[in-house]
Amino acid sequence: MEKGMPLLQKCTAYTEAVLNDLKTLVEIETPTGYAEGILAEQKVLRTWFEQLGAIVDIRPFDGGANLIASLKGTGTKKLMLLAHADTVFKRGTLAHNPYRIENGKVYGPGCIDCKGGIVLGLYALKLLKGQGYTDYGTITFLVNGDEETGSDASRALIVELAGKHDAVLVLEASKKNHGACLARGGLGQATVTVHGVTCHACRYEQGANALEEMAHQILQLRTLSDKEAQSSVSCTVCRSGEVANAIPDTAVCQVDIRYKTQQEYDRIVTAARNFAEHPLVPGTKVEFFIKAHPAFPENPATKAMADKLKAIYAEIGESMEPVTSPGISDANYIYPTGTPVIDGLSFAGFNSHSDQEGGDAASIPSHLYGLTRFLQEL
Repeated sequence: MEKGMPLLQKCTAYTEAVLNDLKTLVEIETPTGYAEGILAEQKVLRTWFEQLGAIVDIRPFDGGANLIASLKGTGTKKLMLLAHADTVFKRGTLAHNPYRIENGKVYGPGCIDCKGGIVLGLYALKLLKGQGYTDYGTITFLVNGDEETGSDASRALIVELAGKHDAVLVLEASKKNHGACLARGGLGQATVTVHGVTCHACRYEQGANALEEMAHQILQLRTLSDKEAQSSVSCTVCRSGEVANAIPDTAVCQVDIRYKTQQEYDRIVTAARNFAEHPLVPGTKVEFFIKAHPAFPENPATKAMADKLKAIYAEIGESMEPVTSPGISDANYIYPTGTPVIDGLSFAGFNSHSDQEGGDAASIPSHLYGLTRFLQEL
């Protein structure tokens, strides 16, 4: 434990500065798609990264921007840090949910999802610089501008950069006991659209009821959930018809699909497409479209990273109890590249995406220690 105390003391001394910088970011509202706010935050980050000697590239896109900060060292390993600037919170949220610290907990929109990760990563780099540590070839820090809606504008860049690095550290919030995330489920966002023929309801036989066909589709889709395989297929939003006395000619349903493996994804999607190809109501046509986010399953490379992280926390007498999560992050896109990835390396958080989203301020020093040492040991 004595070995880690000097660095841990520095991390503790940085806590107030971490919280001050976090306040700066939280008070810039950055809902996904709000380019003005996201660019404003990226410009603040540009200044902070450049103060560390990084080369910074801000790449705007419709509704936001990505920031790439690169540090060059004297070694060979290529490491990538990944966080996101956007949040789920609408503009104006700060008026009723401001940045604040209460009973040792920090609150505010996006404070741990994922602005806390951005700041923690910055201070880890600051500590490395302060120690004169340069035993790396490149450290690349990517701050994504549209993670909360699936990284549509950022996914290709994330995959491209991940493929050029030896390891990727995703700075989403950790769970209790320094719980890094070793696996995440996959997500399929599907849309089922039924086209029928409208007519007066009193002459229903002249039409083709899209809503009735949708009912058949929904009942078939629900049979695809498999509790043992931890797969779920849930029809969540359905729209059809405009008036009560007409047969609807269109029905649209949103379907949430969760899965742990590519095999399960293939099984579900194959069956769903088969349902769509064989409608039960004559005269209807069914379309099935899916936007997929691949699973990030448990794997040996991520486990090896977790074991290393456990040993690092043991240096300061702390434990690290890894977790898995049903939710997705950008780690899901990185796993298929073959580059080792681990998630949940920011400080401990809770209640993300709610007005009670918050983080444990007391956990900042140990998490900052863990991240800094992890960058040295990878």
